[in-house]
Amino acid sequence: MAEVVLADMLAWMPSLQPVWGDREDPTWLAQPISWAVAARSGTPMLPVLRGGEIVVVSPRTLRDQGIGLRQFAADLGRTGFTAMVLIGVDPGDALLDTRWLRLSSTKRPSEVEGEINRLLTEQRGLLYSRGTDLGRTLLSALSEGAEPAAIAALGAAAAAIPIELKEADAAHPSDQGFLAQEGGRLYLSVPIGEYQRLQVGPFQPADRAFANLSAERVGDAVVTALRRADLLRPRGPARAAALRSLLLGEAKPGAESALGLPATDRYRVAIATAKGVLREAGRLLGPGVVLHEAEDVSDASVAVFEWCAPNRPGQLRVERVERAIGTGEWLVVSDEVRLAGLANAMDQARFAASLLADGEIGGQVVVFDAVNRLGVFGLLYRLRADPDLIRFVERTLAELRREDPRGVLRQTLRVYLDAGGVGVETAARLGIHRNTLSYRLRRIAALSGLDPADPKHWLTYGMALAGERVLNREPTKSALEPLGAATDVERE
Repeated sequence: MAEVVLADMLAWMPSLQPVWGDREDPTWLAQPISWAVAARSGTPMLPVLRGGEIVVVSPRTLRDQGIGLRQFAADLGRTGFTAMVLIGVDPGDALLDTRWLRLSSTKRPSEVEGEINRLLTEQRGLLYSRGTDLGRTLLSALSEGAEPAAIAALGAAAAAIPIELKEADAAHPSDQGFLAQEGGRLYLSVPIGEYQRLQVGPFQPADRAFANLSAERVGDAVVTALRRADLLRPRGPARAAALRSLLLGEAKPGAESALGLPATDRYRVAIATAKGVLREAGRLLGPGVVLHEAEDVSDASVAVFEWCAPNRPGQLRVERVERAIGTGEWLVVSDEVRLAGLANAMDQARFAASLLADGEIGGQVVVFDAVNRLGVFGLLYRLRADPDLIRFVERTLAELRREDPRGVLRQTLRVYLDAGGVGVETAARLGIHRNTLSYRLRRIAALSGLDPADPKHWLTYGMALAGERVLNREPTKSALEPLGAATDVERE
């Protein structure tokens, strides 16, 4: 939502007359407005001012409060107010240093307060409604692959304001925006990348807020279209190899800039069975996503999904992707990260892919930050360097590791827990006799001190096995070795 500033208020309510020395100062005219508040004869005279307020006061209120106009103005100057409206005061009678507006009216301050606030509410509602309609038009154009110039033209038609994509020049550089006035109408210029700008206007002063909002929305859509068009051009294997090095933490400093990845955007790393799966996922995740393909890692296809900050989804929805990918295909997506976190996101994706390959988790699409996709592994992954987790896993599974280095008993325990403690189902999955399963379960209970047949111990076993998978420690290596000798309690 675009901010409402003083210039908008003056255009919407011409009866407000600016009366101060530097009333054409563009910086002051661009001050944001929150709401109007009226000075009252009672106590307190004003509510707590939080910034951006238009304070409405009359001479009578000041007399009732026993305070002079200059003192009142000086007190306001120490707050974050935007402007003071004086009702019925002659400009020659109020030579003030503070910023103030004159209103010729016989209304009480509370009535003027209500009038201004109703106007602000109405205009903000219109801005929201028109901005939403414009956003839908731009989103539709992006999803259909429209060119940047076409997006600007569609935005102009939807906003009913001239909007044109132009090349930057000496008079209108691309590194700064400006607001110009000509014949009572306004023009707005917004930089787009290094070499282009978006020209908006002419428009009437009363349309400034919506023109600014339109420039922001259309500009974001044009930037997305420009970057998508640029990335669709053939680049050869060099870019994919460089991106792979970046993801694996092998790239030199500054590699992100060389690849043209903005630091302000958000990213997720994806690993899949094939590049076709990544491309289809990028298409189905929405028009705001940009796909960067990397060189394969360990025979798996890798890519980076990028979202411009305003376009990123609050929660990644992958249901359409699940329905689209074929049997035997899979996709793993990391948590959302900033540019500096790409290597960590790659580690997340590789870890989740290994869980999927080993059957530790199910499904064809796994999103790292979705509990229903990764389960407890997402939590344990973030605790992988925590000494308490290392000690918990070791103390629960130490004897099983020592006596069964091949891991047969731990695998039996995993399948048993996965089968909900049903012996027949567990034996069938492992391909062993039920008597063999009974022997293994007794052996597990004897070594660990926890009976796997007792459901009270399932959570402990499940967390320990999942923690071991996260830590990926050698079965014969003791995590307690650095802790020294056993305590007196343990000896007893």
